[in-house]
Amino acid sequence: MTPYERLSWDSDFFGFEVYRIQNGHADVAQCLSDLKGRARLVYLAAAGETEAALLDTYNGRLADIKTTFEKDVEGPVALSPFISSYTTNPAEEALIRLGIESGVHSRFRVDDNFEEEKYKELYRLWVMNSVSRKIAKEVLVYRQQEQLSGLITLGEKGGKGDIGLVAVDPASRGKGVGMALMAAAEAWSRRQGYRQLQVVTQGANTPACNLYQKCGFHIARIEYFYHFWL
Repeated sequence: MTPYERLSWDSDFFGFEVYRIQNGHADVAQCLSDLKGRARLVYLAAAGETEAALLDTYNGRLADIKTTFEKDVEGPVALSPFISSYTTNPAEEALIRLGIESGVHSRFRVDDNFEEEKYKELYRLWVMNSVSRKIAKEVLVYRQQEQLSGLITLGEKGGKGDIGLVAVDPASRGKGVGMALMAAAEAWSRRQGYRQLQVVTQGANTPACNLYQKCGFHIARIEYFYHFWL
């Protein structure tokens, strides 16, 4: 197996060559040396922190502490009457704004080598492709009195129920919207026959981490995600 791979979608979307070093490959420095002149950006997901000398040499930065939360799917839970399946396609702008808001801690936003409009376009596409069910099996929203206050997208990964996007409108935070969305996600997973539900978020996204822990999720793994700008 080659120690790195070209990421076609990322390269086409950003307009420059993007590669990823395969997880667990020991000689990261050699990979980065090989990719100089070929790649502009290289991703690395590592189990621990990378040496400062390597970051200095290859213009690297810690872009995210990728945190995966998991929970065993439990019995029936009380569901909010304001939760419904979202079926409007294409997505309305209010939903797209929620999706973009969910990415404020994304590595594509916090790394200032990316243009902010690219981060917004990325999350716009994520919402649109979720609503069309290209990359999600279900999209649930929290809507009360015609006001769209929350969004959650659901799918499957590794035999587990998988949460993609979670967003709550800033004006509706602290009102139980996030908890209601998470309960609905768990109910959906149970109906689909999944025994576990997982969600990945940024370690810097404290509100999201607190929400998942409050809902009974535990941290399953942590990865240090680096960007090397060659």
